[in-house]
Amino acid sequence: MLLDTNAWSYLADEGAGPDLLRAVRDGHTEILVAPAVVFESLHRPNIEGRRRQISLLTLKKWRRLMPEAYSVCGELLGEIRRLHPEWLHRKPDRGEFARQRYDWTRERGGFWDRTRFDTEAMARHIAAEDSWHGQLLEAARQEARQRRQEFREIPLPKFASLETITGTPAPAVPGWSGEPVALWRFNAWTTTTMALCIPGHPYLDWLKPWVQVERLNFGDPSWGGFWFHEVNAAAMPRFWLWWAFEYLQRFQKVNDGTPCDAQLATYLPECDLLLSADGGLVRNAMHCRDSAPCPLPEAERIPAGRRGVDVILERVSAA
Repeated sequence: MLLDTNAWSYLADEGAGPDLLRAVRDGHTEILVAPAVVFESLHRPNIEGRRRQISLLTLKKWRRLMPEAYSVCGELLGEIRRLHPEWLHRKPDRGEFARQRYDWTRERGGFWDRTRFDTEAMARHIAAEDSWHGQLLEAARQEARQRRQEFREIPLPKFASLETITGTPAPAVPGWSGEPVALWRFNAWTTTTMALCIPGHPYLDWLKPWVQVERLNFGDPSWGGFWFHEVNAAAMPRFWLWWAFEYLQRFQKVNDGTPCDAQLATYLPECDLLLSADGGLVRNAMHCRDSAPCPLPEAERIPAGRRGVDVILERVSAA
């Protein structure tokens, strides 16, 4: 079961952590915690509420997921290995990769402990304008508002089946055949190319130990052809989901949580049920189920406050 940030806030504010622990202990449900939810919770302005929420989120009883950059880059690495092994290092830096991964998986002293025991320092760090998380979040929020404004002026097939939506790059991209391509490919090519050109971007942390990023030529036909024609959607479901959520959000009201919804979407393949008080997130998750290149969970909207807590506990106990 994957809980959205608002669900965790209700649980924390109602002091329902012990109830949730008992329900999990007595049942067969595993609670997943996504780093995207932790980061969003660290932005909560009320200090005491933030501490309660982080304290609950970082309990060892839950299954802690890896950051979305790790999972997205894992999909990309798999396709590079299949299609272009010449882009890989002959001797990958496995030690560096293991060190970075260990910070997320270690039981003591890593990301989860830093967040739990030094919550205010972590909150200040990610809120800082010069932090990577702060920069990426603000850029994503501005982009979401811009896309919403653009789509007010351009009619697009809102209710079309997502797998039928195609487009053509302008100007033409080297390696593109000239035929319309699925829009998720265009989005994945754009965002990944930009990310790999930005020093310090999280994608580089996970890819550079394996891929000769500095030797990639992003203007070469092999790079464009890789994204537009070679990669398999079934092997890159998180790229597809990120695009699908951002596409659907263009027709919806934008708020500060909109980019976080697209991040949370990348965790959907790992759960059986998503619970959220955000109607837009739930609708988008259900909308994607018929078109996604991988199985997706049920998504249910919960009420706010104590009623939402009761629904969460009921779903956990019933599983």
